[in-house]
Amino acid sequence: MQLISKILLCGLLIYLGLGGLALLSQKSLTYHPRPARPQDEDFLESYPWLHNVQLSASDGTQLHAVWVPPVEGQSVLLFSHGNAGNLLSRIPLVEKLHSQGLGVFLYDYRGFGRSQGSPGEEGLYRDAEAAWGWISQETEVPPERIVSYGRSLGAAVALHLALSRPVAGVILEAPFTSIRDMARKVLPLFPIGPLLRESYDSLEGIASLSRPVLIMVAEHDQVVAPWMGKALFEAAHQPKRLLTVEGAGHDDIPWTGKLYQEALNEFLATLPAEDTLDPTK
Repeated sequence: MQLISKILLCGLLIYLGLGGLALLSQKSLTYHPRPARPQDEDFLESYPWLHNVQLSASDGTQLHAVWVPPVEGQSVLLFSHGNAGNLLSRIPLVEKLHSQGLGVFLYDYRGFGRSQGSPGEEGLYRDAEAAWGWISQETEVPPERIVSYGRSLGAAVALHLALSRPVAGVILEAPFTSIRDMARKVLPLFPIGPLLRESYDSLEGIASLSRPVLIMVAEHDQVVAPWMGKALFEAAHQPKRLLTVEGAGHDDIPWTGKLYQEALNEFLATLPAEDTLDPTK
């Protein structure tokens, strides 16, 4: 009996230890940035239509971005990328969007690529707001042509931006409901969700969104459970659209033939052109 008790105690201590380790490591579990490399500059120079941009967040953190102006009258997608790598791996998508005449502002969060600092939820929100500010101040693009586009982790950032700054619409690609829900999916045996310092609670935020929203879900997403995007769609107000891409995985949605491009074009065509946009009305 004593042996059984010792085994159970040992198992409990291991369980608590692993749970504590996961809690202490939450930042490294959430963010996987890739720093800039010397050869990155040559890579960017191979795309002459890309413009390098340096901007500053409200707390002084220096950020790096690339800017592609739109064809006259077209929308600008303010793109908030996922939690890994840096903006370089998103250049093929920027090229795809650019070929359609769309403008794109793609930025690296703090701690990613050539951007300074260390990532964190409030910091990423500041970075997105700085990107919106740069477009508004340094170009002639009005808010009614800025669309907040985010994928995966960036979907939470893009949604938060749309709740704090005027934009024409919101596009959420492979979005999750909250970090707590993601923790339950990734670490089902360790109920650390309530103890997490960061939330990225899109399910709560989307209920306050008044702008049109397009939500894109990958049917075979192994990273973000498809039900999360569908739950966000149910919680969103009209006008809204849900695109479920059959056979697609987490990174595949833009590369599944014409379906993505058609949904994107249809959504952008329906956005209202207004002189004044209030994100809360």
